[in-house]
Amino acid sequence: MGLARPVPQDMGKQSHETLVALFRDRPQLIFELLREHSIDIPEDATYSIEDAEFTELSPKHYRADLVIVTKTNGKVALVIILEMQLQIDNAKLKSWPSYLVNAYVRWSADTCVVVVCPDKAVARWAARPIRLSL
Repeated sequence: MGLARPVPQDMGKQSHETLVALFRDRPQLIFELLREHSIDIPEDATYSIEDAEFTELSPKHYRADLVIVTKTNGKVALVIILEMQLQIDNAKLKSWPSYLVNAYVRWSADTCVVVVCPDKAVARWAARPIRLSL
């Protein structure tokens, strides 16, 4: 975080995997971040790390970085899809909505996509609304 600067190409994969590992090892961190942004997660919610594969029957292959499913009283309460984004990638503007919809269909629960961006410029890009039209 801090000053925005480009990530060297060879460091990109390592930085990406480090961020995924951070949240995989301490999923409570995302709960803290979501609460800071007014997304309520009950204090007594339990969670599990789930398969982040979102492949459809069609040839398209969708895989999020990390999926955390929170439960309250044994029932799925919130599905959090985490994406670590080190650089601007316009293809993500199509895959993130797919993750959201597929997770909602799978778990039938409130679902959100959280994009973690160490670079401020990438964070500004990722924070824009994604407009979907049919």
